[in-house]
Amino acid sequence: MTGQGQAAGTRIVPDSISVLLDVSRVFLALAVAGAHWTQSYFQPDWPDLTIFGVAAVGGFFVLSGYTIRMIYPDGKSFDEGRYYVDRLSRLWSVALPALVATICLDAVSRYAAPDFYMSNWGGEADHPIFRIFANVGFLTQLWGYSIYPLSNSPFWSLGYEAAFYLMYGLYLSRRYMLLGLTALLLGPNILFMAVVWIGGAALYDVYSRKERKTGTGIRLFVAGGAVAVMGLAAVDLNGFAETIRQVIDVFFGMLHVDPARVSVSLVLPSIAALAVFAWVFWALDLYGERIAVPDRLKAIARKVGDATFPIYLFHFPIFVCVAALGLYDVHSTWQKLAVFVCVIGVTFLITPWTNVLKDILRRRLRSGVGYVRLRFA
Repeated sequence: MTGQGQAAGTRIVPDSISVLLDVSRVFLALAVAGAHWTQSYFQPDWPDLTIFGVAAVGGFFVLSGYTIRMIYPDGKSFDEGRYYVDRLSRLWSVALPALVATICLDAVSRYAAPDFYMSNWGGEADHPIFRIFANVGFLTQLWGYSIYPLSNSPFWSLGYEAAFYLMYGLYLSRRYMLLGLTALLLGPNILFMAVVWIGGAALYDVYSRKERKTGTGIRLFVAGGAVAVMGLAAVDLNGFAETIRQVIDVFFGMLHVDPARVSVSLVLPSIAALAVFAWVFWALDLYGERIAVPDRLKAIARKVGDATFPIYLFHFPIFVCVAALGLYDVHSTWQKLAVFVCVIGVTFLITPWTNVLKDILRRRLRSGVGYVRLRFA
């Protein structure tokens, strides 16, 4: 995200929003990595906090919708080719190196501890070429199917994220017939979670001072709805969760489709994130321009925000390899904490290289898109 006076795509992003988005994203990425490190694959003593990692993904979907809507709020001057090039170069700049790293790290893990590796990730190690190419194309979560690239299970959310980008691009380019056909191809799992992503995008429309599209009444209504949701969850969390479970069961039951990654542990936190960020963005809409953000804080937030995607996609196969090699005492708290910090540190070191690759991919893809336009115009 960029600071005030700088353009993100074609929009001006206030400093307060920029810092919030950067800090929130890296916090969610650390929550995912931290939750995975508590899994029994890696240590037997700590409680398994995987559910909090799944919850963080719901937060990512909300922030993704808000951010993309902020960068591309309407279709009046929408450049479809540029949009897809920017989105694809962003995804591939981290996904492609992460897939290469996963192949190499998993090879080491499987050689060093074959029983450990195969008993836990053997089911994701069959047809490796197909799995890798499916994840390169982000075609991994269609109609209740999940295709993981070897041990790197966090890749599942990219199948949703890329689909959201694709559908939004078709919407902005007014290709409504193709949008409908694409939605049918993607399937109900992605469409179900697209509601959360669209909710994040709607928060931008409701609470953006720069792109005011709603009156005070609507903003108050949304804020009141957020309070109601948080109140219901606080009064009867189990009942609220059971209602969501019933909605999921009925929806996918009618279609005879496996909900797969769509679960209460993902949907409930997504709704909570929408409610929380509704209040946060409203507060920043009212007071954000009065907040003076120091340049140093903006620089730090930007640096840690850049590391979000590498943290998310690189940490798990590194965890697997470290565990397979037995590089730490699984009963030593300080050693486990040290390993976690070192792995996160490695992802920060990787980040500048992914930024370079993003620029290279953007240039190459843009020249390719330009050639196609020229050739078939």
